[in-house]
Amino acid sequence: MSSSAIGTLIKIMETLPETLQDRVVEHLQEYILKSNITVTVSPDGKLEIPAEVESQLKPGDRYTVTVTKDSIVFQKMKAGFDWEEWRRRIDSLPPDPNPMTIEEICEVVREVRREKISERESQLLEPLYQFQTQIQSDTQVLEIPSICSIPQPSRVYEIAH
Repeated sequence: MSSSAIGTLIKIMETLPETLQDRVVEHLQEYILKSNITVTVSPDGKLEIPAEVESQLKPGDRYTVTVTKDSIVFQKMKAGFDWEEWRRRIDSLPPDPNPMTIEEICEVVREVRREKISERESQLLEPLYQFQTQIQSDTQVLEIPSICSIPQPSRVYEIAH
C-alpha cells in the first residue's frame, strides 16, 4: 500500500469516533491475520509454521481439524470446562480444616428434600387456595374445610445402611 493511501486511511480513521476507530482497527487486524499465509510441508512430512502464526499458538490451546479433499482447517476450540485442570486445583488445595461429618451432610440433604417437598406441596395446593378464596368471595358462602384440617398421609423415611 502506498504512503498516500495510508495517509488517506489515517484521515478517514481520525474522522470516526474513538470507539468506532477501535472496532475498525480490530477488524483490520483480523483481516490481516486471516490473509493467506503459505506453509510448506518438509520432506519428513512436518508443517513449517511461519513465526507470525507460531506466535499465536499457546501451550494447552486445542484445535479441531477439519479435513476435506482440498483443505485442512485448524480451528481453535473455545475454552470449556477442563476437568483435569479442576482436579489438579482441588488436589493442590490444603485439607479442609472443618470437614463436614456424614451426619451433617445427611442433615443438609434432608433439609433440601424437606424444602423441595414443601415447595411441591404449595404448588399443588395453590389452585385449591385460589378456588377456596373465589368461593368465599361469591354471594353464597359455602363451608369448605381448611387445608390444615385435611388429613395428610404420614411419611415414613427409611435410611438404608
